[in-house]
Amino acid sequence: MPPTGIADSEQLRMLTAVLDDYCHEHGILDASEEWDVASKRVYTLFENGVRTPSELKNALAILRRGASRRLGSA
Repeated sequence: MPPTGIADSEQLRMLTAVLDDYCHEHGILDASEEWDVASKRVYTLFENGVRTPSELKNALAILRRGASRRLGSA
């Protein structure tokens, strides 16, 4: 299905599960600034065509590694 910028209830459940799993794995607290950043990343990835839980998790891991490298090299 092409990206539409709108998620249906099933997609929202999947996005929420991906966000919850990601935050749990990385010790991110609900409603924290880091949680807010992660939630925006999940939805932005979804809007840009990253649609399955495994694709979303892989993309989040890549973004996290990239951020860690930038912070480590500063």
